Amino acid sequence: MDSQSKQISSKKRDYNAYMKGNQIDEGEKIYEEINQQYKQLHLERQQQRLLQQAQNAQASNFQKENNEKEVKINDSQLKSSQNIVNSSVNPIPQVNNNYQKEQNKVSQMQNIHTKFEFKQQKSQFFINKLKQYPKEEQTPYMLGFSDMFCKNPFFEYFNEQPERQDVQSIFMTTYGYETELLMPILKSNKHFVLANDKPMHDKSIKDVIKENDGFKNWTLIHPPKDVSSSWGGAFHPKLWLIKFSSFLRVVIGSGNLHVSDWSVWSNCLWYQDFPLNANKKEKTQQKPSSPKWDFEGDFKITLTELVKKMMPSGINYQDLLKINLDDYDYSEVKIILISSIVGRHTDIYKYGRGKMYKIIQAFTQNEKNITNQPNNNLTQNQKIITYQCTSLGNIDNTFLNEFYTCATANKPITELKKDKANKKQDPNLIEQKFRLIFPTAEYIYEDTIYGPEYASPVILNQKYYEKESFPKSIFHQFCSPDNYFYHTGAIPHLKTMVVTDNDLQIKDDSIVYIGSHNFTAAAWGRFEKDYSQIYNSNTELGIIYPPMEDSACIKQEIINSFSFKLDAPKYTQNMKPFVRNFED
Repeated sequence: MDSQSKQISSKKRDYNAYMKGNQIDEGEKIYEEINQQYKQLHLERQQQRLLQQAQNAQASNFQKENNEKEVKINDSQLKSSQNIVNSSVNPIPQVNNNYQKEQNKVSQMQNIHTKFEFKQQKSQFFINKLKQYPKEEQTPYMLGFSDMFCKNPFFEYFNEQPERQDVQSIFMTTYGYETELLMPILKSNKHFVLANDKPMHDKSIKDVIKENDGFKNWTLIHPPKDVSSSWGGAFHPKLWLIKFSSFLRVVIGSGNLHVSDWSVWSNCLWYQDFPLNANKKEKTQQKPSSPKWDFEGDFKITLTELVKKMMPSGINYQDLLKINLDDYDYSEVKIILISSIVGRHTDIYKYGRGKMYKIIQAFTQNEKNITNQPNNNLTQNQKIITYQCTSLGNIDNTFLNEFYTCATANKPITELKKDKANKKQDPNLIEQKFRLIFPTAEYIYEDTIYGPEYASPVILNQKYYEKESFPKSIFHQFCSPDNYFYHTGAIPHLKTMVVTDNDLQIKDDSIVYIGSHNFTAAAWGRFEKDYSQIYNSNTELGIIYPPMEDSACIKQEIINSFSFKLDAPKYTQNMKPFVRNFED
């Protein structure tokens, strides 16, 4: 294997080496032990809950009888009173019988697969299946890597066999990969193109490598980077195009193509299948799919432009990928793509946080909503941004103020230069509008299953955090939600954002983002020249569920599927984030 095909990414990845050779049996043993420990803890928690219910029921019976009013006692009342006394003296057997029945049900959980009616996510939002999730405890909002190449990713719930033979062509993008994960694709002989990040100034790595690593069906490409920067930025989107005979599956998420991305690190994804467009001429004459936003047109334009920009010089994407994006019908899409494309752009509303502003403004400009009006104090209905990510840059209150304007459209972007010039601006008024969910050092070292050796996706430079200007007050803990026990101890690699009122309740006007953008200026773009230009050093891709009527239920479904608690507690005084010492 030459140096070109060996290149994966700068992040340390030792999971693959650990699972190879003589250690594979030990690795499987560790997984089994972890699952058994989880199972035991889960059963103990269930038993404690049932015991508490029994005790509460017993206490309630006593309280109810003690509160009964006294009545005159006659012969019949005396008899009735005696019955009451008897029942109050010894109500325990009946309660214990009920408790024993429930306890028996809990003890059977180890051997009985949970039965439920299959219900696919309306939001089309999913998280990846981690090794720490016992198979019998997995849910329909979890998908594995290989599931995505099946005609029906949920075949297991219908007792069907996986259908992968219908796949005709595959295009994937990543920030680093491991061939072991891709081996099922490579051995299938399906046409496969992979776009991967590469070091900026490594001239030994070609832009196009055909028959990569000896596989005739595999072409590896390295997209263009920012030549004006010594670093060149990161090629960081996670886009998959999987072509079936009758539809195109578009997948957008947070996970790369390392083994750990689909077994150890918690990631998320959105996907939708788009049928062949049989009436292309008729479709071109249709009006926009919404009076506020052309969902169909914008989706197609954004996706096509991004794919074209990924191609090395002189390469036609249709010829290379064997996929033509014009062949498909996008009329049913209800999300909005938001991309960051490398370069300096005078149309500040086309990419990154500039486009986010354009989206939110389109859906809120005609709404009489006081939460979108600029004010100087945090009110009951002030918009709050909860951002969860795993990589942080050199952020400060200027970045927060700009980001808040773009995520709420509370004022024109051009007015931000006045805020920047106002040196008396109170940083507390900005910071209290943000909740940043990021793992603590204690969580990574003590609470995660695999420990700091597998925490390579979590990146925060210590020298950034120690700066006086760094907004430390916005940090909240990454912790597992209450609705699914087996998320406990997961190492995050998700990138999500939720915009709500101060009460954190999910409503129609809430905003949900998922994708590859971390909470950095490199990902979302830097405004330049008095906000007349935006500079993107990274290539990124994500989706937004905008403020829309009757959208609260779908957004709540997404929140319920998160592998972390949205209403996360704030860092206590002694807590510190998980940081690293490294050079820029």
